[in-house]
Parts: sequence; structure tokens; C-alpha cells
Amino acid sequence: GVSYGTAIGQQYAERYPHRVRAMTLDSNMDHSLGTWDFQKTETIAVEESYGQFADWCARTASCALHGRDAR
Repeated sequence: GVSYGTAIGQQYAERYPHRVRAMTLDSNMDHSLGTWDFQKTETIAVEESYGQFADWCARTASCALHGRDAR
């Protein structure tokens, strides 16, 4: 996943390093990417993850979408 809070945390730490002793960031974002590249990267990741989910549903009878075209 991605967390917008990490982008804000990174920016804060860069701008005010004297106010930050330690910071834990989980699900870090690459804040060097522009909006277009960020959205493109995230869209590809979501499509790949959903494809894996659809494949799982196709082979798993307990999936609510089993037997349907989940794609």
C-alpha cells in the first residue's frame, strides 16, 4: 500500500530536521516522482494485484465471485 502520511513526514523532516529526533515511516512513497509517474506506478500495481485476486477467485470455490468474470 501507499501512505500519503509518509510523504508529509518526509517533507517535514527535510524542512525541519532540527525538530525531528526520530521518525518511523511505513509504506514509504517515492516523493521524487511527479504526480503522473506516481499515479502510473500505483495504477500498474493495483492492476497486477487485482489480476491476482481474479485468478484466485477463478480457482477458489469459496470466493463470492467464483464462476463469474471478475475481470
